[in-house]
Amino acid sequence: MRELLRRGVWAVEVKQPQLQVARDYTPLPPLSSQEEEEMIEKCQLRFLVRRMEGGEVSKYISRLQVGDEIELRGHKLGFDVTRRLGDKGEKVAFLAGGTGIASALQVARTILETPGDKQRQVSIIWANRKREDCVNSTPIKRMLEQMRKIYGDAKFRYVCTVDEERSFIDPKLITQTAGIGSSSKSAAVSQTPGMTWENCTYHSSTKLITSSAEDPETKDITHASDRHAMKDRQKVDPKAAPQCQCPGKNLLMISGPDGFVEHFAGKKVWGQGKELQGPVGGVIGELQRRYPELAERWLVLKM
Repeated sequence: MRELLRRGVWAVEVKQPQLQVARDYTPLPPLSSQEEEEMIEKCQLRFLVRRMEGGEVSKYISRLQVGDEIELRGHKLGFDVTRRLGDKGEKVAFLAGGTGIASALQVARTILETPGDKQRQVSIIWANRKREDCVNSTPIKRMLEQMRKIYGDAKFRYVCTVDEERSFIDPKLITQTAGIGSSSKSAAVSQTPGMTWENCTYHSSTKLITSSAEDPETKDITHASDRHAMKDRQKVDPKAAPQCQCPGKNLLMISGPDGFVEHFAGKKVWGQGKELQGPVGGVIGELQRRYPELAERWLVLKM
């Protein structure tokens, strides 16, 4: 469990037993070493679940009482964000819609707690429908404030938008958060001689279109569906994973309801028996055409 808590993007599957409907949920990360040890000792996971009228799994969870049992399957590993940042990736800008904030918190802690990443910066824009979802008394807002105090404004920033207050994520807010189009431009990133972005499994925007959220070195262990499969799964040989010599890229990540992700980054597509990233479209696709730096030096990852 310790490896998972420090891994970054991962989830477990929750099944509604009567209808046999399942959904992936992202555990919230611990925010301190002491909290991590307590979670490991108690084998404890924490989730942010919002009851949705059309959501069979969230309605099922909301009806549970303290002491009730729930079936979890997984784990499922997602993007290896530290590998994609590489040595030179400096920034992660995360657009989170509603409960998509859980993935943003996972990513932020992983990156900011990785040794040697002192220069990296994580910025989160959290979109909410109502003010009550992000007031200071809510657990998630307290977590965000705690992270800001732990890492400081130079390494961790966040802003909340509220639909009912006519405060929305717009292109200007995205470019300001990522630092794109400003007068202070980042130095150009040089690649290893003979290496191009498009040859790399981890840093090619073209290859990403037909990729899922499972990176090559993890896809063999992401579908363990019960405790027996989890126990018997084989370790993946790191030497078998694609080798990458790229310096890395910045990451622009989007997580939230399907409509949220589609609006900002384009629709995911179905192929090869699974959900694939698909081409970048929406608001970010337009920004890529306007700012070449965003297309060249940033990877857009849909959660």
